Amino acid sequence: MRIAIDQYQNRTGMEANMGAWMIVDDVIFTGDWKDLLDNYTLSAVHSQDNEGGGGTLISSEDRAYTTDDIRVSWWTRFSSPQFKQTYVDSANRNNVVWKQTEQVVFYSNRFLEVLNDNMRRGMHAQSEVGTPTICEWNDCRRINIERKFIDNDQFYSNSNDEHTIPEIKARLEYLKDNGLTKLVHPCKW
Repeated sequence: MRIAIDQYQNRTGMEANMGAWMIVDDVIFTGDWKDLLDNYTLSAVHSQDNEGGGGTLISSEDRAYTTDDIRVSWWTRFSSPQFKQTYVDSANRNNVVWKQTEQVVFYSNRFLEVLNDNMRRGMHAQSEVGTPTICEWNDCRRINIERKFIDNDQFYSNSNDEHTIPEIKARLEYLKDNGLTKLVHPCKW
């Protein structure tokens, strides 16, 4: 993520001083992306009311897991010892880590600083767990993308486990034909 932002700034000469949206290449929004992104950018970031603290993180399906759940999950193998010691095994963290989906995520400039500082200090983890956990325990404001923007009929997140490509394409056509604005993922074809 930081590399992508640095490349953007080098290529354009512009600075990501308000933060950055990161959107995976296989997510489709059946509405107008500008409407979706502006809904959160204007309400969450332009107010700047948390930029003195840990910043702002916008994502979807952000929820808590007990550290016991995380210890046995596949994410553990991607976590550095420093991350585990600071965020997973720490007694003052209420035995909770956070997980989000990362198809569409916004990082405010302040949160990018907090996240990068943690990474420089050796705290690395699978991004879906590391990013919201670092946010939670560093005075960062977390905002969930509203469920109304997410196709909750098993066509968001890892729906390729649930649906075939023709089924996903048919779902996209149905949503568009009916004027429904939803995020659908993955759309790999």
